[in-house]
Amino acid sequence: MIFNDLRRVFSKIADFGLFFEKLGLIVSDLGLPDGDGKDLMRELRDRDGLSGIAISGYGMEEDIERSRAAGFSEHLTKPVQFEELQAAISDLVGHFPG
Repeated sequence: MIFNDLRRVFSKIADFGLFFEKLGLIVSDLGLPDGDGKDLMRELRDRDGLSGIAISGYGMEEDIERSRAAGFSEHLTKPVQFEELQAAISDLVGHFPG
């Protein structure tokens, strides 16, 4: 599923809570129309224990550190190649218990 604003994300998480609980992973751009992907990740990490992959046009070391501090496990810099995203997802899913 692709959502481009925080209100819809939180609404759908409430609707599909079990899906996200089982998956445990979110991929989010950091620049959202009505908020910040780091705020989204903090909320989902703290509330639901989700892990995440940040996608951003900014890739300096301090940008990556801010993403990690918000709870993202990976930070990919645009333009992101499909293989790069696929590898990041595989790395994270492979570390999930069960």
